[in-house]
Amino acid sequence: MKFESVPTRTKKKVLNATVELVATDNRAFELVGGNGFINLAQTIFDVEQQMSKSQNINVSDLLPHPTTVSVSFCGISLHFLNEELQLYVFILGCYPYDRDNQSSNQIRQFVDAKLLEFDLSLENNKFVVTDNENKMKSCFKDPCIRIGCSIHYLNKQLEHCFTSVTLEKIPVNCDLVQEMFDYIRKIVSHVRRTHKQSKLPRKLQSYSDTRFNGAFLTMNVFLTLFDDLADVLDRTFLDDYMLIDKDLLENVCSFLGPFEEVINELSCDKKPTIYKVLPLRQCLINQCTIRQDDHDGIRQIKTFL
Repeated sequence: MKFESVPTRTKKKVLNATVELVATDNRAFELVGGNGFINLAQTIFDVEQQMSKSQNINVSDLLPHPTTVSVSFCGISLHFLNEELQLYVFILGCYPYDRDNQSSNQIRQFVDAKLLEFDLSLENNKFVVTDNENKMKSCFKDPCIRIGCSIHYLNKQLEHCFTSVTLEKIPVNCDLVQEMFDYIRKIVSHVRRTHKQSKLPRKLQSYSDTRFNGAFLTMNVFLTLFDDLADVLDRTFLDDYMLIDKDLLENVCSFLGPFEEVINELSCDKKPTIYKVLPLRQCLINQCTIRQDDHDGIRQIKTFL
């Protein structure tokens, strides 16, 4: 049987519906109950109705390849504080970004257009909280008051500790913990890829730079399973495992624990947290005081932070 090719415009419809499915309904056992799945099913049904019945369509040609499912999204939420200092949080939406590029002007126009749908606008008496990338700084420099996200500041510093060799052309000098972290990431990737997780009491956690304090989460779970890992690793990765200093790993996880607590404290969405930023910042600065009995790896982290 000869299959007809699928028009690009038709495939684009299915692609957009697939991206929405992944973004909104990617939950185990609840996938088919979400709006994204219903939209994808309806889109495929509509496409079938539009295509000539005389055409034979191979469904594999209709579905997008995983490497093409890549769409940027813009999330906007509204935080309102009333006269009794009660905080109300409204998620306005998570929108597929459909502009030609991601320049600061284009992003600002996109956000303004979405706010206008709710009869909202940014003015000099409105505060905007964003991450601290230069693009965001330029995007919301006026007419509003932009506040950098304290958690983002903190997270980026922790990320550089474990993944960056230099920062603004200055050496990070955290080679001891970075070498250990590289071994851990390789082992975690290997165990997950070879389906050996079932032999462990719990699953290892892959590192993600989009997850706040992601390195801590990866290392903390690894430490919990440290003594169990030797039984599931082959010779190559067992050599890497033997090079990991467990004492250093314990010290790093213990040191990063308060950072995780601060991130969770500032992530509260039930009440304002900006008044906590300075005291918690000072608390973490105190945490970085170098002590005589500190491991050399911990000294490197403290010096950098």
